[in-house]
Amino acid sequence: DITYIHLGKGCAYLAVLLDVYTRAIRGWGLSPWLDQDLTLVPLQRALATGRVPAIHHSDQGVQYASSAYVDLLAKYHVQVSMAAQGKPEENGYAERVIRTIKEEEVELAEYADFADALAQMGHFIEEVYQKKRIHSALGYLTPVEFEAAWQESQPEAATSLARGQNLSNSRGPLHRTPCAGPRPSLYGPLCSYQTPPSIRRGSSRKILEAAARSIK
Repeated sequence: DITYIHLGKGCAYLAVLLDVYTRAIRGWGLSPWLDQDLTLVPLQRALATGRVPAIHHSDQGVQYASSAYVDLLAKYHVQVSMAAQGKPEENGYAERVIRTIKEEEVELAEYADFADALAQMGHFIEEVYQKKRIHSALGYLTPVEFEAAWQESQPEAATSLARGQNLSNSRGPLHRTPCAGPRPSLYGPLCSYQTPPSIRRGSSRKILEAAARSIK
C-alpha cells in the first residue's frame, strides 16, 4: 500500500509490501514523487531476495495495475489479486501495517526534510518493526524471530534462501500465502493464518504447529 508523510516542507510517499504470514515488510520505498518507481523498486527488491509469494494482493491503485508492475509479477509466476473498488477492508493487512507505521513512527517524529524522513523511516522499519516489535498473531514473536523459527523447521527452504534461490515453488506456509500492502498500493489480506492468542513466546515447534492448525 501507499501513504503520504508530512515533512517540514512538503510531503513524501511511502510504499510498503507486507508478507502476511510472517508480518515482515519485504520491500518499502520512500519518494518525493507518487510515480511508478515508488512501488516498482520495492517490488524488485522484495522479489530479488528469493522470497516469491504465490499471490500478490493489493487495491486497484494505478501504480499496482500498471503494465510494468503486473508484468514483473507475471515474470515470477505470481498470481495477481486485487480488492474490489471502494472496499479498503479487502486490503486490511496492508491498511493495518500502514496504521502501525503512522501511530508508532510518523506521529511521534518530526521530519525536517526528505533525507531526514528516509533515515528515520529506514531505522523504524528495519530495526524496530522487523526486529523488535512483537505480534500477537506470531505467538508474540517479531517477524525476524518467527521467520527464523519457520526456517528452523524447514531446513531445505532455509538452505535455498541462503543461496538466493527462488522459493516460489517451495512447499511451506511462507510461500503459500500472499504479500500484503496498504492502500493505494497492492499487497493485502488473503491469509487465513492466525496464531491463537493463547500462544506465547515458546519453542518454534509449538508456534509453527499452531500456525499449521489455524491454516487448516
